[in-house]
Amino acid sequence: MEYGTVIRQIRLSQHLRMQDLVDSELSQPMLSRVERGEADLTLAKFTHLLNRLHILPSEFFRLAAADTPTSGSTFRGEFADFWQYWLTPEALTPAQLPQTLTQAEAMVHRDQAAYHAQPTRWQLIALRMAEVHLNNVRRHFPDLTPLPVDLTVIQHYLLNLDTWTTFDILVYGFFSLVFPPSVNMPLLKTAATHVPEATVLEGGTSALLEITFTQFQVFMAANKLDAAAATIEIEATLAKKADALAYTIVARFMGGWLTYMTRSKSDGKKQMQDSLTLFKTLDQPALAIRFGQLYHIRAELDRSVEPDLVL
Repeated sequence: MEYGTVIRQIRLSQHLRMQDLVDSELSQPMLSRVERGEADLTLAKFTHLLNRLHILPSEFFRLAAADTPTSGSTFRGEFADFWQYWLTPEALTPAQLPQTLTQAEAMVHRDQAAYHAQPTRWQLIALRMAEVHLNNVRRHFPDLTPLPVDLTVIQHYLLNLDTWTTFDILVYGFFSLVFPPSVNMPLLKTAATHVPEATVLEGGTSALLEITFTQFQVFMAANKLDAAAATIEIEATLAKKADALAYTIVARFMGGWLTYMTRSKSDGKKQMQDSLTLFKTLDQPALAIRFGQLYHIRAELDRSVEPDLVL
């Protein structure tokens, strides 16, 4: 497939206009000619365009079905401090919190200025990430209250994606921790439908599988059993799309957990035990230990279940 055609498809799948991508390094007439196959970009401008699209080079060339060697580095565009947004204040000492609060406030002020200077959707998403991060830090100060954060633009963006990239999945993973269940469920269903095959994404599908399992636990803890059942179907669908047998077993374990809680403790227990056996058979010791711990926690919460599994 022609690269210009792929660029246009990616842009349209993200519901981006040409003017959303152009800047001092890339003009709209040039981008239009590239998409029509009438011009080529220099390597520097091509890299810049992928950065603006927030797509990995490897993802691009796989979508183009081209065997071109590419770098595995993450293209973060406006999200220069992407991983700083993910900082967990719980991991900090009390002495580190004041400085972390100051840094978080500075990130919000910087992203506010960037958005006012260039009010693009991406700049707004970056600002919302900074605001959520600031609230995560503020929760550790008794005299500070959370600031209101409007996440409507994030919901709208993700729900309307025609194709999810690895970066879209990471953005969703960040906001899934603050979205209510009523938002997470339709987003999970959308992702399961619009995430590409695993051969296109670099680790994005496995990240989405982890997000789905996390939401399953949230739904179970909130006794939202219908939603929990739906996440099992989503996990199984994603595992099949990703050709990830280990996560197919995770979905089976989830099903056993739900059965244990809703219908039959003995049947649910057996299904979870069978899943643990399969993890060991497939030489997945980390998953066997992780889900074995979950099994024992479940057993300890109910005296009728003997904690007789030894991994």
